[in-house]
Amino acid sequence: MKSINNKKRILIILAVLIAVILTAFLLASKGKERAIKKSLDTYINAIVNKDFDTIFKYHAHSQRRIAVTTKYPETMEAQIKEIYKEQKDLYEEAKLMDNIKEFWSEKFLMVKDMKYRINKIEMVRDIENPTSPIRERIDALMEVEVEYTNIDMAPNFHERIKSVIYLVRMVHSKNVIRSSFEEMGGKRWLFKSIDIKEGSLKYW
Repeated sequence: MKSINNKKRILIILAVLIAVILTAFLLASKGKERAIKKSLDTYINAIVNKDFDTIFKYHAHSQRRIAVTTKYPETMEAQIKEIYKEQKDLYEEAKLMDNIKEFWSEKFLMVKDMKYRINKIEMVRDIENPTSPIRERIDALMEVEVEYTNIDMAPNFHERIKSVIYLVRMVHSKNVIRSSFEEMGGKRWLFKSIDIKEGSLKYW
């Protein structure tokens, strides 16, 4: 009888441990999703309001450029100013291309008169940079459903877009900035690229 009770006790303890681990995993996943969504919301609002200081802070390519300057602390401040100016000039001169994965195309796609909803977040391995020294980098790939409510403000991508599902890719700052997070502005998810989900594009 004691042996049976001991087995039951062990099974109960294992069940409780599994439940605790699963709960912790789910909470961590939810926390990560909230952080990703918050970063994307911040980036979209910055694009809509043309707040380049925030755009620059949440733009992966710009922050990757800055990361290189940490190797040269004696000239870092001047280099950051130069990178900021260079990226702002590129942002202001950008045009909407057929390949919307080109840098800064999002400024034409994220506008005030739009509604958006994040339908899905998937954590995917970065296979776009096979020579990257960060071999295990995992990006966040999101399906963002967008509806443009004003035809005059809607992006003109061959024609005025009515609705679309964008595939937005974001990367964590720890995989871009390999230095002090406090110095570079804290941990956050950074905007990497945007694309159109096949078959989702509808025009006015």
